[in-house]
Order: sequence, then structure tokens, then C-alpha cells
Amino acid sequence: QKYPGIELIDEHAEFSSKKLAMAAEKKPFAIKVIVWALKQIIYNRALRVEGLDLQIDASSNFHALSGNLKSLNLKFRTLALEPLQITGGASMKVTGIDLKVIKILQHKLEAFKRPFRVEGTYVFTNNDFIASSAVRNIVQAILTATFSRLNLGAVKVTRVGIKGNRIIIDGQSDLLQRFSCSADLGLSNNGHVISLKSIKYGTQDGDFLFQHPWKVKAVLPNDMVSCDMGDHTRIDHLTIQNGLLKVSGFFVVSPRAPLIVTDIVKRGMIHYDVGEKISAIVAQVLEDALKLW
Repeated sequence: QKYPGIELIDEHAEFSSKKLAMAAEKKPFAIKVIVWALKQIIYNRALRVEGLDLQIDASSNFHALSGNLKSLNLKFRTLALEPLQITGGASMKVTGIDLKVIKILQHKLEAFKRPFRVEGTYVFTNNDFIASSAVRNIVQAILTATFSRLNLGAVKVTRVGIKGNRIIIDGQSDLLQRFSCSADLGLSNNGHVISLKSIKYGTQDGDFLFQHPWKVKAVLPNDMVSCDMGDHTRIDHLTIQNGLLKVSGFFVVSPRAPLIVTDIVKRGMIHYDVGEKISAIVAQVLEDALKLW
């Protein structure tokens, strides 16, 4: 004996399954739209991109379209921006993304609703350091604060590179004229403070240029010239070997400047908020790319 009610339930269940299957088929399309939009931003702004792979994970088609993404995974062999260049490769995982997708498609800057976290591993070459003004700026900030504290006059960093297992810094100062120094890098305070260690001084030609090198040596810093990168940046692992610097850690990108209600406690000789500087770079990349798009 057949019961019409049961047949209706079965038909409804079959219809629901078809709807779920259709929704599952549509899910990749929403993600493809977002991936395409984000890739366009990167390609439009970057000076050079090679081996770009971008993948997005969202719990549903609705969440993808609404911009609430579980994570974004980004890999590349080369990415060259005006302030920063990486040609040794990188792998990044971005979490906490909440996008206003319509704002991106409308080429508007208010795309990110809240800060997001970027964890990754990056490999810098000597040429990357030379070409990256962002690297030169942080070294400039460290040496400016150090020379000022020791009453050594003004200093200007002209070049930062990697040679062997050490960082090479070329510069000019009132006391040293043209000089070159090399340093190891160290970490402290759970990876929030980076330091120049075992600093060795010379000239860019490898000879003593100083009139009184023994007096200069007495006042120049030689160890633990440190920089607090802020709570929103942490380096978990850092090595320099054979002219390559490999660094792993995280930073937080904020779409707008955070409200500071308390004094910043410096854990190093200077405070240089790397997360804030990277946020400014990301904002500039978005602004310039959306103008071209």
C-alpha cells in the first residue's frame, strides 16, 4: 500500500539534495570571482610577479560572496613592489579576512572591514635588500637613533645588502664620512625585537678612511643595537646563509590606523612599528591598483 505523504517527503528530499548539489557547484564560482579580483590588484600594482598562486577557503558560497573568508593562501617565486622586493620565494597564510566584496568590485578602498593576520615564510636575496626601500628605512631608523644617542652626529644609510652570513650596511656620517659595516641579526622578547649584533666597521673600499680609527672605535656601538617592531609583528625564525635571508613569522595588517590610548613601551633602543609600515604599503598597493583597474 502506498502513502502519498511518504512520496511527497521523498520528492522533497530529492529536490533538497538537488538544491544542495547546485549550491555546491556554484561555490567555486564565487571564490573564483574573489581570487580574480585580488589577483588583478596584485598584477596591477606589482612591478614584477612570477609563480603567483592564490587560493581561498570559505565555508559556503554565501560566506565567500559576503567576504567572510576562512583563509587565503598565497605563494609566489617573485614579487616586486616599489618599497619591497622578494625574489627568493614566499608562502603566506592570511586569516581573519572580512572583505566588502562589492567595494573591491566598485574599486573603493574601504574593502577590508577589520585587521587581518599574515603568517608566512620569506626568502630575501642580496638584490632584494638593495632594491627594497622598506628594508633600508628600518636600518636607517635604527642607526639614526643609535648615532643620536651616542652624540655621533647625523648618519645616512645609502645601501643595505647581504654578504655570506651577515648584513652589509653602507652609509655616510659626519664622523665616519663614507663607511661600511657588517652585522649579525638577533632576536629577543619572543621575536618582537630584532638586533644588530657583532658589528664590524670598515670603509666601502675595505680600507681605513678614518683619521683617528682608535678614537672612533671607542665610541661606536658594536653589539645589540635593537629595534622593537611592535606587538603586531613577530619573527619566529631567522637565518642568514650563503647570501640569503630566510625569515618566518607574522604581522597584522590594519585597514586604518589603530587608536592608541596608552604610551608605547619600547623593548629596544627604538620603536619601529613594522605592522604599521606594512599596513601603509598594503593601503598604497590597493589605492594604486584600483586606480589602474
